Amino acid sequence: MPLEEIMPRYARIYQTLQDRIRRGSYPAGSRLPAQQELAIEFGVNIGTLRHAIDLLAREGMLQTRPGIGTIVSDPPATSSRPKVVVCDDDAEYRQLLREVVEGDGYEVLEAADGLQAVEQARDSNVGIIFLDLRMPRMNGVEARKKLAESTSKAVVIMVTAYPDDLREVLDYQTWPLLVIRKPATPQQVRDALRMGQLAWDARATR
Repeated sequence: MPLEEIMPRYARIYQTLQDRIRRGSYPAGSRLPAQQELAIEFGVNIGTLRHAIDLLAREGMLQTRPGIGTIVSDPPATSSRPKVVVCDDDAEYRQLLREVVEGDGYEVLEAADGLQAVEQARDSNVGIIFLDLRMPRMNGVEARKKLAESTSKAVVIMVTAYPDDLREVLDYQTWPLLVIRKPATPQQVRDALRMGQLAWDARATR
């Protein structure tokens, strides 16, 4: 089943709006279209749209100003590159991810299972985690829940060849808002990495 059919609607809206902000379609200081207009565009009710907007506001990407509307936040004054964890029990696939991420100038740590990824996330400089879903010892679902319960601010990007398994994380607290499907192209990895960087920048300034 395609990822688009698995992801909750609010998560799809979140990703679309985040991508528009990243690409400059909604520049800093600009006002988003009215919520009613966006709800019609995405074919959802106002509650679903507000859920996505609330998540972006928590990330520091949007601000809601009474009487004015929803405003795109200014980007952080400085943007540091966090460490990136690539977590997959397939050593060959870890290497492929590592080469792409290092090629974009990031320091990479490797993990062979979810338990190792959770341990590495204790490093406050770890800001982005590419997390496989099916792994031994601790799978991606369990690791994502552990990370959500921890003090880590790392942005989790789920990587999976089995999108149906994501139904296990369809709850509000643990749904991974960034997902790429195996086998991902280098460009898909880079796009996810840049969206992860944007979310990390917002979290790191809170």
